[in-house]
Amino acid sequence: MDVPPGLAQHGLADLRLRYREAAALRALNAAKQVGLTGSVTPVSRAGDRRELTALIRNQGSAVAAMVRLSLLREPGCRRVLPTLYGDNYPWLLAGESRTVRVSWPATADSGRPVLTAQAYNGPVTVLRS
Repeated sequence: MDVPPGLAQHGLADLRLRYREAAALRALNAAKQVGLTGSVTPVSRAGDRRELTALIRNQGSAVAAMVRLSLLREPGCRRVLPTLYGDNYPWLLAGESRTVRVSWPATADSGRPVLTAQAYNGPVTVLRS
């Protein structure tokens, strides 16, 4: 696994705790780019909330740092707020997958929302069912 030189002295657990340090964050700028893939379940209703489950996978050969999930009203539109994420900003090792549950008030969206995922060191990926 490729680790940027400024981060090589830290283990992954250390990285998760230390990424707020300026030097460590600057070192992430040199991290190898990764690609994420994934899928989502169809939207279901649970009481007055809607929910889905997403599977996110790091397809790259480096760590996917601080993966940000965003639930959007439509592709390229504003975020659905408030949204609860079972996990957000996870770090994924090369080849690692994570399942995340996402829920939001049924009244907060109009139509079929879209879930995106973006690692600090990667492009935005639209997760589809």
